[in-house]
Amino acid sequence: MDNRDRLLQSAAIGRISHAYLISGQEGAGKRDFARDFARTALCSGAGDKPCGQCKSCRKFANQTHPDIKEYSGDGGKNSFHIETVRGIRTDLYVTPTESDYKFYLLFNVENMNIHAHNAFLKILEEPPRYAVFLLTCDNPKAIPSTILSRTMNIPLNKIHDEPDESYAIAEEIAVCMIKGQEYRSASLLGALEGDRKQAIKIMVRLGEILAEKLKKNAIEKSGKKINSQNHLTGRKINSIIILLEDIISALEGNANVALTLSYLNIYAHNQQEVPGHSR
Repeated sequence: MDNRDRLLQSAAIGRISHAYLISGQEGAGKRDFARDFARTALCSGAGDKPCGQCKSCRKFANQTHPDIKEYSGDGGKNSFHIETVRGIRTDLYVTPTESDYKFYLLFNVENMNIHAHNAFLKILEEPPRYAVFLLTCDNPKAIPSTILSRTMNIPLNKIHDEPDESYAIAEEIAVCMIKGQEYRSASLLGALEGDRKQAIKIMVRLGEILAEKLKKNAIEKSGKKINSQNHLTGRKINSIIILLEDIISALEGNANVALTLSYLNIYAHNQQEVPGHSR
């Protein structure tokens, strides 16, 4: 069992420390692991965690979970400022909204300037009992010893994941919806009619992928499109993400799989904004 599996297993059973430093070279999956850890710890489903189906998992997939906060210093050395740490400190004493824990994911903490380091150290010294910090860095040697001594160091090796079939299917459905390929998306969704569990899993994945595309292209809730080849604006994609929560709930509630997925496809197609036409 490697570090990832061991820590995720601990998160699933509620054995959680208050601060972790996840280190490793670029491509090790540090951010993904931090998010997986938080998602696993907050999952309220029965059986294997994360279940991908409970309210907490669905909110995580749509990037709307109120008890997961993300901060980063992606601009290089000294780009993680004290103002960001002050914002963390202010939020820190607001108790969790829906969970027993509140997760703070801090990426590229090696880019904290000296003032940010000192301010964050004070937070680590006496955090609220519900606060969990997941820090990432490329090189732990770049982190001050005062912070290292107050965190559990989790080194990760670079990974080469096998393709996830459900992710690949969800990605293709997402591309078809965005590009207006109604018949292809209908075919892909139709292939899921005989497997309710797989359909739910792929709908969860689809929500994650669409939300990530919005964030990556900075078009959340806007009237802009990813590019001129696509037929869905950010606002329309967001409406599909919201609908997916109802689709997942309906499938979990034993709704007819074929009719539910068909409705999703029709709805997505009706959101299309084809050049030269208006709705």
